[in-house]
Amino acid sequence: MTRRSIWAVLVLTVTVGSDVRGQPVAQDVRDYVRDHFPGHLYPYQELVASFDASATSQLITMLNSPGDERHWEKAAYTLGAVGDRGAVDALIAFIERPRPGRISKADDDARVQAIQSLGLIANRTGDERALTYLIEGLNPAVWAERGIDGNPPAGWAISREEYYYSLSRYAIYGLALSGQPRVGEALKKLQTSPTPEQAGFRRSVDDVLPLWLGVYDLVRERGVAGMYEYYEARRRGAAIQAD
Repeated sequence: MTRRSIWAVLVLTVTVGSDVRGQPVAQDVRDYVRDHFPGHLYPYQELVASFDASATSQLITMLNSPGDERHWEKAAYTLGAVGDRGAVDALIAFIERPRPGRISKADDDARVQAIQSLGLIANRTGDERALTYLIEGLNPAVWAERGIDGNPPAGWAISREEYYYSLSRYAIYGLALSGQPRVGEALKKLQTSPTPEQAGFRRSVDDVLPLWLGVYDLVRERGVAGMYEYYEARRRGAAIQAD
C-alpha cells in the first residue's frame, strides 16, 4: 500500500490558481476526469460546484471500465465529492472486486481512494452503510472476511497482514473525512481501548491516529472544504517560512 504522508492524503482544493477555486466547470464529467483533472491536486470545491448526482452513473461506468484504469482513482474521488449515496454500493463493489494475482498500482490507488470516498459521501449524506463499512474496517481481519485480495502491487515488500493494516488505516482517513458524530466515538475507542483483534493495528497507527482525530475535529467544525483550506493555509505558511 502506498505510504502517503498526511499532506499527500489531504489533497489540496486549489487547482492551478486561486481564481478557479470553487468555480463550476461547464463540461462532461467523463471528459473532465480524463483530460482536465489536475493531477493529484484534487479540486474538491470545484467538483462540488460542478457536478451533482446526475454524474454518478457515468463515474461508476468509468470505475468499471478497464480502459479507464489510469483514471479510476480520480473517478472514485469525484464520486466522493459529488456525495451521492447511490454510489456507495458501487464503491464497495469496486473495493471488494476480485483481483487475482498482484494488482497494479493504479488499481490499488483507486481502491484506497474508494475507501476514503465512502467517508466523503457520508459527510454529505450521513449514509449509515458507508459509515458502518468503514467502522467495521477498523479491524484488519474484516478485510479478509470481505474477500479482499491481499496482494499489493509488484515490488511492494509487505505481507498480507500489513496490506490489511493499510486498508484499515485508510478506513481511518475516510472516517475522519466523514465528520459524523458516531465516528468520533469509534476512533477514540480505537485509540484508548482497542479490541484484542485491533491491538496490533492500533500500535501501528500511533504516528497518525492523533493527526486524523485532528482532521475529524476540523471536518466537524468547518466541513471538508474548510478543512482543506486550513491545511492549505498551513502548507503555504510553511513554504513562506522555508523561503
